[in-house]
Amino acid sequence: MSSQINNQRILVPSDLDAEKSVLGSILIDPSAVVGVVRILDPDDFYSPANRHIYTAIGDLLDKHLPIDPVTVKSRLERHGVLEKVGGIEYLLSLAEHVPSAASAEYHANVVKEKSLRRAIIKEGENLLRDARSAGMDPLVLRDSAIERLGALSYMQQWEIPVPLGFGELPTFPVEAVPPPYREWILAEAEATQTPLDLPGMLSFAVVAAVGAKKFEVVVRPGYQQSVNVYVGVVLPPAHRKSGVFRTATDPIEEYERQEITRIEPELSEAASKQRILKGALKKKEEYASNAKKAEDRQRLTNEAVALSKELDSFPEVAQPRMLTDDSSPESLKTLLANHGGRMAVMSAEGNVFDMMAGMYSKTGMPNLDVYLKAHEGDTIKVDRVGRPSEHVEKPALTVAVTIQPEVLIGLAQKRIFRGRGLLGRFLFVIPESTLGRRNPNPPPVPEEVFQRYRQGILHLARLPFGEGPDGRPTANLLRFSPEASARWTAFLAELEPMLGDGGALDSVQDWAGKLAGAVARIAGTLHLMEMGAAWAQPVAVETVENAIQIGRYLVPHNLAALAMVGADPAVEDARYLLAWIRRHGKRSFTQRDAHRGGQHRFARSEDLIPGLDLLEGHGYIRKRPEAPARPGKKPSPKWDVNPAVFGGGPGENDDTNDSNPPDTTQIGNSVNTVIDFRESDNPPHQLLHQPKGEHSVPDSEDHRGDPITSSDPGHTDYEEVVL
Repeated sequence: MSSQINNQRILVPSDLDAEKSVLGSILIDPSAVVGVVRILDPDDFYSPANRHIYTAIGDLLDKHLPIDPVTVKSRLERHGVLEKVGGIEYLLSLAEHVPSAASAEYHANVVKEKSLRRAIIKEGENLLRDARSAGMDPLVLRDSAIERLGALSYMQQWEIPVPLGFGELPTFPVEAVPPPYREWILAEAEATQTPLDLPGMLSFAVVAAVGAKKFEVVVRPGYQQSVNVYVGVVLPPAHRKSGVFRTATDPIEEYERQEITRIEPELSEAASKQRILKGALKKKEEYASNAKKAEDRQRLTNEAVALSKELDSFPEVAQPRMLTDDSSPESLKTLLANHGGRMAVMSAEGNVFDMMAGMYSKTGMPNLDVYLKAHEGDTIKVDRVGRPSEHVEKPALTVAVTIQPEVLIGLAQKRIFRGRGLLGRFLFVIPESTLGRRNPNPPPVPEEVFQRYRQGILHLARLPFGEGPDGRPTANLLRFSPEASARWTAFLAELEPMLGDGGALDSVQDWAGKLAGAVARIAGTLHLMEMGAAWAQPVAVETVENAIQIGRYLVPHNLAALAMVGADPAVEDARYLLAWIRRHGKRSFTQRDAHRGGQHRFARSEDLIPGLDLLEGHGYIRKRPEAPARPGKKPSPKWDVNPAVFGGGPGENDDTNDSNPPDTTQIGNSVNTVIDFRESDNPPHQLLHQPKGEHSVPDSEDHRGDPITSSDPGHTDYEEVVL
């Protein structure tokens, strides 16, 4: 037998009719691709022509373009392979090959089975060749056989991975923001190379800060909201947060300076009167204490008491102020009392949570009252030293902070933060990091773009308060149109079932229960951005639609953020490893590879195991069978990676090819319903495409290494090949 092996004929498994049925099904019903991409990769096609077509379909899916014979033809022309596959005539014949797409997945499984058989034959050929080599150590050959056959595990059908709590998070929907704010958000993100989410959410907070207490949103009779918001952007260090904060808040600080200059004479006059009253009171008290006669002492005492009452009723002298960044809860109460019940806490350092936790207080106990009450507009009592207590009615606090992921995770130790509803008041976002992808020489923000943003904020800041029946300042009312009110009510009805037990949002009831109110506040902010001085016009239904779009964007971010509070360390390790796999395009890797890639996080190789086990349990990776034990160093365990991690199928075994990793850019998923993001880490259109690798066939050759002779496959279950 051995002497005749080179002349032996074997049959190469293939079913070209099944391949044509798969492609034809997709061409007549593009929705069929959803099931097919979970089964097949481009290299599973035996016919190079069919492989080219399937790759072209993947390109169209990646770009959200329609799939039909004409668009596939254009894509094949762009790749320069249209004539190789047989032209438009072959594409049309595929569409006519099947009467319906109902059997697409059945035929895809047939194609997958043939592909696996071919791969086994190929490895068998290699093993047979190595076994005939006299110089090959039998033990090495045995281990190589186990390793190489184990590598075929990637050929098994992979399921869609189960998300690790949350998948890819949507990007800030900047299209929902009116100009000129939209233009500034885009330009600022480009100039600072920061995620859109940071300037996007800060723009809401800045407009909310200048509109707080001055405006309230009337959604429908009996239900209204202030426009102040609490924003938390979760970002690691080195993301240029401070620069974005400075630019975003610069118009507010300019307004503060202008107001101080404008009322400086009034401030000086008030301070002078206060000093005179204090001096007069001191003298009256001295005269009263030194009076010889009882009637003189009584008269002077009465005069001193009257001066004391006048002094107590004298308004606190304070310069105009709207911003603070590091005030303790106690100081924040005083600021609210001194500035008409509104204030904005804006900090790029995120130490606000330390302040809340009581880090700098005398008792060291958390103090959340001012944050809880000033979000909802509940009255705050302010105790004064040596003066009567003061009540701040309808306070409106705005908060915008950046917080490091580790700080958010650490809030689990402060159970009171969530237990009392503080975290449920925040609109958290977790942007994708830009580190490693930043342009070192980005264009600056155009001056005219910043000036339009600046003038918009200054104009809103100068708008007057309303006037109540008693002549005191009161809030202007932003009233929803009937259509806007109906749309908001429909959104509320959509949310309600999700809050119940087993609902999509039951794990974040504390946050999701406030989402409809947050959307109303956002709608008010968008209305102010768009209308400015014409704010008295009704809030349009289009504005509410944009606010709902932003609300949907916030849902997955806040599910993720609240899941991070107290997250299992193994989950965080698994996310780190998954990011490493994607960053380096690892189609397979050893435990030793992963340890080298994360030595700063994992002190020992054994520390990787909980995260790797979790990734395997969620279907992201699959461990290969281990070779039998041999004397010497034990080989490092090895894993294959689910092609869905990269939005494609198996490709290059990338153990040593990190210098040229495949493109792993993910297509951002827009969240069109509140629960879209829970379906999968990767939408179906991301599961098809991947670069070719060692199991691929060059464009000009088939699986035997022979030139292509025909793009018309005919029908063969097996094809004779001379080895």
